[in-house]
Amino acid sequence: MHTPKILVADDEEGIRELIADILAGAGCDVVAVCDGQQAWEELHRRQYDLLVTDNDMPCLSGLELIERIRKGGTTMPIIVASGTFAAESIGKDPRLQVTAFLAKPFYPQELLRAVRRALGTGCEVNGRAGWHAELIESSGC
Repeated sequence: MHTPKILVADDEEGIRELIADILAGAGCDVVAVCDGQQAWEELHRRQYDLLVTDNDMPCLSGLELIERIRKGGTTMPIIVASGTFAAESIGKDPRLQVTAFLAKPFYPQELLRAVRRALGTGCEVNGRAGWHAELIESSGC
C-alpha cells in the first residue's frame, strides 16, 4: 500500500504540529515546515503527493507558493487551510487549481475528508504502523 507523502506549511507552530500529528496518525508520511520558502525548497528535495498550506506566512505566502508551483507545471493537489477570508478567494481562482479550502479553525475530520478527496484515497492504515512526521525548523521560523 502506498503511503501518501504530504508537505505541511504553516507559520503557527501549534497548528503546524497539530496538522502533522493528525495526518501522521492517519498513516501519512508528513513533513512540516514553517513558511512558504521552506516549502518551496522542500518540494525541490522530495516528491510529495499533497501540499497543505496556510496563506499568511513570512518569506513566501501560500498564494506565492502556489503560483510558483503551478508556473512550474506541477499538478499536485493543494489544500489551503487559513483563517483569513482573503485566502478563501485563492481556493476559487481556477488558475491556481486549489483542491480544497479549509477555514481555520477546522475539525480533524474535515482535514482528513479533504485529504481523502484530494488524493482519491485515505491515509488510513491498520493501526499506526508506518506513520512518520518530520517537523523541520530553521532559524527563520
